[in-house]
Amino acid sequence: MIERYLSIMLSGVMVLAASFFLTGCVNHLALNEHPHSYKTSQQDDPKIVVKPDNLPLKRIVVLPDEQTDTPPAISTDVTESEQQRQPTRAEIIAHLSRPIFFALDAYQLSAEQQKQLSELASFMKQPENINLKIRIEGHCDDRGTRDYNFALGSRRASSVMQMLESAGIMQTRMKFISYGKERPAYLGASEPSRAQNRRADLLIRPDFQSTLTGPSS
Repeated sequence: MIERYLSIMLSGVMVLAASFFLTGCVNHLALNEHPHSYKTSQQDDPKIVVKPDNLPLKRIVVLPDEQTDTPPAISTDVTESEQQRQPTRAEIIAHLSRPIFFALDAYQLSAEQQKQLSELASFMKQPENINLKIRIEGHCDDRGTRDYNFALGSRRASSVMQMLESAGIMQTRMKFISYGKERPAYLGASEPSRAQNRRADLLIRPDFQSTLTGPSS
């Protein structure tokens, strides 16, 4: 009797063990019937915003005619107080020292540019401006070889310097340098961008040494 009872108990244990084993296998197969997909779990999250680099190495400017949107209208209404206000010294310098632009492969000055430089010379010859000096930088667009553009930029800066000298500014108050096509103000191969790069920049600065020792001329 005892042996029969033990036999029945052992059979029951084996049946339970087999049941648990089969259940585990079935669950394991069910879980792995559709394997986990990494690509499926990496769906695009609309909450994630990828921002570009905010520190560009070069300045990129889109000119007005390259824009797709219509620029906002600018009001031309000028109040009476603005009409009566005299320009500041900084505004006069900014106006007289605006860049000189050139045609393709050219370094000659137009009549309007000669007038601007004559006015600049008159301003620099005033007693309160006798310690101002000017640095003239010649620039070119991206076309042509490096050596050719260095030479062309030098001619452009030299033509500006010669005009100022003929208007009464001594050479000791002027310096010029050519950067060729190495320092564009505007990037891009469009004609408006290239036209802005064919220029001579006029940089006016005080001569601090002359300010301390008095004007030399």
